Amino acid sequence: ERSAAFSFLRVSAKLEASVSTSAPQPPAPRRRMLLIAGGFYALLGLAALAWGLIAGRPNLYVPGPTVPGILEHCLGPLAGLLFGLLVVAGSRAVERFTWARELNRFFASVLGPVSWMEAATLAALSSVGEELFFRGAMQPSLGLYWTSLIFAAVHLPPKARLLGWTALAGAMGLCFGLAADMS
Repeated sequence: ERSAAFSFLRVSAKLEASVSTSAPQPPAPRRRMLLIAGGFYALLGLAALAWGLIAGRPNLYVPGPTVPGILEHCLGPLAGLLFGLLVVAGSRAVERFTWARELNRFFASVLGPVSWMEAATLAALSSVGEELFFRGAMQPSLGLYWTSLIFAAVHLPPKARLLGWTALAGAMGLCFGLAADMS
């Protein structure tokens, strides 16, 4: 079933590349999914910027009155990237739990086969939109613990047996929030 989907994507991409001189694009339903995700996370980012403006913090990247130097501007994102890579590596350990395997099956049934580029795009969109909103706008107003709790709540799964995902999202929200407070 999965190889048939990959074959379809390959044939579709080859067909489109032969018709068009531009780089091959994902099939229309895949492009639509990425556009919807991009639109949603852009709106979330705009909501974060609006919240910051209303709260008197127009620059969500700089939490306090002091402006960080070049070193701080480089170290923060590098630390975030390193933490993200550790999370991805740690997610392999979580896969041994039944709820995590079932969550993977659930997402596969909803999203279908996702290419590496589509997964990277969705990860980038969600991380920027969510972090701007939760850490940049919400956390300075509501605090670390309320923000982490709300972050976990918006990651409630459609099935009760997948609640491990919500707990993991809450723990990750707490870690990301602590990192935001320390930077």
